Amino acid sequence: MSHNDVISHALYPEVHREFRQFLGKYSDTSILPTPYFFSQMKIGEEFSIFHRDNREVHIKLVAIGATTEDGFKRVFFEINNIQNSFDVLDRTSEASLNVTKREKADPKNKGHVACAMKGLIVDVVKNDGDLVEVGEPLAVLSAMKMETIVCSPVDGKVASLHVKALQSIDQGDLLVTVE
Repeated sequence: MSHNDVISHALYPEVHREFRQFLGKYSDTSILPTPYFFSQMKIGEEFSIFHRDNREVHIKLVAIGATTEDGFKRVFFEINNIQNSFDVLDRTSEASLNVTKREKADPKNKGHVACAMKGLIVDVVKNDGDLVEVGEPLAVLSAMKMETIVCSPVDGKVASLHVKALQSIDQGDLLVTVE
């Protein structure tokens, strides 16, 4: 932590905590030109920024996909002439207003089982009240064309399941609570 971080936290602890969370989620956005930080780019629009070690990064918006039933759009960019895409929440769509935000797992709670990556729950192996041991399967996650078994991190009892089969989930979502 820098000297400025210490002073900021001492003077404005809540604001500084929110700022650090923002940085953790979005990284340093101060390098973005102000108009692109506050408003949407138009297709074909492009700009350059200087990133780490004064390296130039050229960014061009290529296309924006249709809004899916869960309220997301796929956005296509060229970054230094290499195609990239990612999903963003379409805050103007009716579907995004109905998207439920899932509770995130608390990394400090050893009984919280978090989703490792965005995907689809294929199967839930355990039920509320089941006894589990470390490493025992709790659910099956399908992500990036692979299935991953989600295992219990601790011995205990399944206190609550937070997902069902065929539900889409995001990285960090709370899947299961083990007591």
